[in-house]
Amino acid sequence: MNKQNIEIKQNNKIVIKPKKKKLKWFFLGLFWVLLIIFIFISVLKSLWFLNVTEIVQNVSWISAEKIKNLKKKNGRINILVVWRWWARNDAPNLTDSIILVSIIPDKKIVTMFSIPRDLYVKYGKYGKWKINEIYSYWLGKYWETDKAMSILEKKVEEITWEKINYYVNLDFDWFVNIIDNLWWLNVQVPETIVDREYPRWIGYTTFILRKWKRLLDWETALKYARSRHSTSDFDRSKRQQLIIKSLKEKINELWFFESATTIKDFYSSYKKYFKTNLTFKEVASIWLYLKDIPKENILSFNLNNTCSFGVARCKMGWFLYVPERALFWWLSVLLPVWADITNVSNYDLIWKFTNIVFNHPEIYINKTKIWIYNSVWVPGLATRFAWNLKKYWFSVDLKNIWNVREKKYDETVINYNNIKTFNKTFIVLWYFVYWNVKKTDFPLYSKNNETKIEIIIWKDYKNLIENLEK
Repeated sequence: MNKQNIEIKQNNKIVIKPKKKKLKWFFLGLFWVLLIIFIFISVLKSLWFLNVTEIVQNVSWISAEKIKNLKKKNGRINILVVWRWWARNDAPNLTDSIILVSIIPDKKIVTMFSIPRDLYVKYGKYGKWKINEIYSYWLGKYWETDKAMSILEKKVEEITWEKINYYVNLDFDWFVNIIDNLWWLNVQVPETIVDREYPRWIGYTTFILRKWKRLLDWETALKYARSRHSTSDFDRSKRQQLIIKSLKEKINELWFFESATTIKDFYSSYKKYFKTNLTFKEVASIWLYLKDIPKENILSFNLNNTCSFGVARCKMGWFLYVPERALFWWLSVLLPVWADITNVSNYDLIWKFTNIVFNHPEIYINKTKIWIYNSVWVPGLATRFAWNLKKYWFSVDLKNIWNVREKKYDETVINYNNIKTFNKTFIVLWYFVYWNVKKTDFPLYSKNNETKIEIIIWKDYKNLIENLEK
């Protein structure tokens, strides 16, 4: 008998034990069958994503055509983008960042406008609280993202006077996920940041990032976007917009949407981290559209209260102030200039600002310089006048302020040369005060031959200041 067969006598029967080789070949065959099935399924998935790639790669259909089919108001696509921590936060439904993104497809211009989370607003019939509470409050009441976001949209529309078409509610973990997939971001850090109270799971840590062109991994980029203790929320909103711009540039460099693998990753992150009323194809078409927009055509704006610390520290967009905390249960809140606890919704000056930001963004791209001259010699008049223009982001530099002795007119006059009367900066100046306009062949007062607009302040300066400030 073969050694591999063993005879066992049981109840007058002979039992043959099977050969071990037969079992070995059985399991080996089963392994190969399962491997073939796995490869087959993987190929099917790859083919499906290759099909998505073909769709997304067709830029003429998705970028040029699909984005034109999105809802618009006055030729603009307005998207409200909010960032939240969904899981790793004790208050996961507070909107940590609120940014209104406005896209003008025909002009290839994108405007990002941040609203500070501490802005004190009225919501509901009687409620008043910080704007970052609105989504959380109504989500707890209705348990519907669309409903809660629509109420936040209405409040942002009231503040900015802009109709919102879509929303994107993002988890900060998406930010971490996508930067991790991209390996790093190339960010030009404009100012050194030192935060000695950056929160971690237990206690605090020190976060330092020096001024320079930096390669940031996801952890450093997240800290840079969220740090607030060494700077203000206004600076933080600027950093977040800077990160978004850098993210856009990095995606462009890697041809992000021309790879089945990266599209698969983006689709997975869309399903996991996005809450939005935009479809995946619409989100992809917007990203592809952004790919062709020059960096200088992506504009960043925010509101701030910098003038609360003195005129010397005023920055563009200073339409807010910090009220007395005792009136607001000792909360640190912000109100619009001219608003108070009895009327927190006085947005008149902000509307003037957003009207320019969203309807005439070209003035921030062209940056036509303005020179201001004081002819009545009232101390500080030209400087005060310049700061009131500067808060609307006009290109006014303090070195472009001078005194002149000539008295040629009884009213303030705008001299312009070598520009068209429909120049955007020129048109927007008229929104504030209707001045006399004079065309000249060259600058009358400026020694810089590149000067295009000169404003000479005359006897009517009191009315001019009043119109600018109120």
